Amino acid sequence: MAQREATPGEHSFKDRRTRLIVLGALSILVGVACMLLGGLPMLLIALPKTVKLPGFDVAQGEWGAVLTASLLYELMGAVFIWSGVGSMRAQRWVRPVMLMVSWTWLLAGLALLVLLVLIEDQLLSSWPGSEALPSAAMAVAGIAAVAVLVVMDILLPAVFIWGYRSQDVRLTCEARHPAPSWTDRCPPQVLAWSITLWGCALLVIPALFRPALPVFGYVVSGMPARLLLLSSGAVAGILAWGSYALRMPAWWGSAFFLLVTGASAVTSFLRMDLIEIYRAMNMPEEEIQVLRQFGTPSCSALVAGTAALTGLGLGYLLFMRKHFMAGQEGGGYG
Repeated sequence: MAQREATPGEHSFKDRRTRLIVLGALSILVGVACMLLGGLPMLLIALPKTVKLPGFDVAQGEWGAVLTASLLYELMGAVFIWSGVGSMRAQRWVRPVMLMVSWTWLLAGLALLVLLVLIEDQLLSSWPGSEALPSAAMAVAGIAAVAVLVVMDILLPAVFIWGYRSQDVRLTCEARHPAPSWTDRCPPQVLAWSITLWGCALLVIPALFRPALPVFGYVVSGMPARLLLLSSGAVAGILAWGSYALRMPAWWGSAFFLLVTGASAVTSFLRMDLIEIYRAMNMPEEEIQVLRQFGTPSCSALVAGTAALTGLGLGYLLFMRKHFMAGQEGGGYG
């Protein structure tokens, strides 16, 4: 790999253009796979009613949720394809975006792996026709499921993290595109928080198909729930934009938003068990029975988990406070 000579005011670095092209091609492949996965449920729904596939049946009233899941996959695919093209062009915004996406992907994969290991036996035994399979076949199926998850949700994001974290990659992109990008307008930690808030705003969409929401131990449903969900999504969007602009009111608003949502969830888990909440949210009884079969977390586990997540979020906000203070004082970022 050629060593690029430094101009005055620059550091010398290895040109990583080839790595960016390879990572970009891999990102495009992931994006195409996401789009295919997003289109598959809609294709199955479009099949004639006389065609029945085992294990796939959409209950009445669940079409909106399937459509939302498909659209989310399509959106993820568009992000990967967009980032892949940008990587091939060595755009400077690609590195922070792909690092955020990959770290989130990796952490979610690790959490899913732990969950799969814990419920693998119940999951396999509940699969249609599993009782007719020998124990050796069930063991092979379990190993295969874990192997696929490790490759797709752990190794693959780890490859992207390894590829994009290099400072040579950063300097290569900056040398080819010296003008500041939209990702340079705030610190990476704040940018990640802003994108997370935008994600929370988007998650309101699938919730609208089942307009029921636990609020401080009571379940609000119907139009009041829709209005509350839309208001929460709007607040998350406003806080996301204010955080990106390093506005101090957005920092305070984010802290208050975390405290209120965390306190509401903890109060609801203390007053109602999870199955009771599902029934109040009008979840079909068949789905509730499936959840019962897999087992549901205890009240203490839910309360502890919610409190821990709220505490982590507040700690992250305290860690970022200095950047908001600098933005308030007019120093900006960089």
